[in-house]
Amino acid sequence: MRALILLSLLGLCACSSSVPDMRYYLLQPDAATASREKLELSDQSVRVSVELADYLQRSNLAMLIHQHELYYAPSDVWSEPLAPSIEQTLVSDLNQIAPSYLASNDPLSSQAGKTLLVNVRYFVSTDRGTVILSGDFNFYEIDQKTTKYPFYFEEKLTKNGYAEAVNQLRQLVAKLAAKIQRDTT
Repeated sequence: MRALILLSLLGLCACSSSVPDMRYYLLQPDAATASREKLELSDQSVRVSVELADYLQRSNLAMLIHQHELYYAPSDVWSEPLAPSIEQTLVSDLNQIAPSYLASNDPLSSQAGKTLLVNVRYFVSTDRGTVILSGDFNFYEIDQKTTKYPFYFEEKLTKNGYAEAVNQLRQLVAKLAAKIQRDTT
């Protein structure tokens, strides 16, 4: 009898709980069309590669709380894997602002001998009402020494919500592209 009552209660609880609506985010919906149409390998071709900190490998948007704790949004997720999304966005931005070389995230573009490796440590919103993009990048060329360039961008959110955080994270990627262009040319 107790088992029947317990099963009935569990069934009622399951029926009364609601599943949250999922919201999916693109870092840059038009990144594919914003980049150059046809990539031809040349001495100026650069392969862009992005590596993420382990905690950013999840599809859930992350929020940094109290400087050391991470909160993963249960119903706000990236619609695509984040590393290739950042790569494509960075490629698009670099191709728009840096005419001196042709950026690509196509593995074949590394045949030109130049690679830009971006390590992203933070790509989050915070409980202080800011968004952060930080890490470092290296620009590799065959038989040349490389220099590690650190970057740190933090901006105040202008509105609340994950949609606004994604918009402002997108703007931080554009700032990163401008820094890469300044530091490597």
